[in-house]
Amino acid sequence: MGQCLYTQIWKNHLSDIIEIIKGGESSFFQVEQEAFENAGNRPSSGYNFRTEFTNGECTNRPSGSAVGRDLAEVVEMSQEFREACNEKFVVIRMGKNFDLHVEVRKLDF
Repeated sequence: MGQCLYTQIWKNHLSDIIEIIKGGESSFFQVEQEAFENAGNRPSSGYNFRTEFTNGECTNRPSGSAVGRDLAEVVEMSQEFREACNEKFVVIRMGKNFDLHVEVRKLDF
């Protein structure tokens, strides 16, 4: 595991992410660019990432992105996140404009 530079940022946004998932509708919100820049310097690779969860378990841990890796670790430790993701496929991604997208789909069995 790395230095977990972005862990506290994700802990601060965990309730927002869970609220979107519980609502069952995809949505997005703006995260603080300055907080990410102060936590770590990634000018060449950027802060963007995409990670996927099925039933609350990460299915594509973003090995090349400390930002995404730290998010995956924070949400997977949350019982409330895992419960909210039950029977759902969730994609969490952030682009270069610091918009955090939470896409929610019900799993078909």
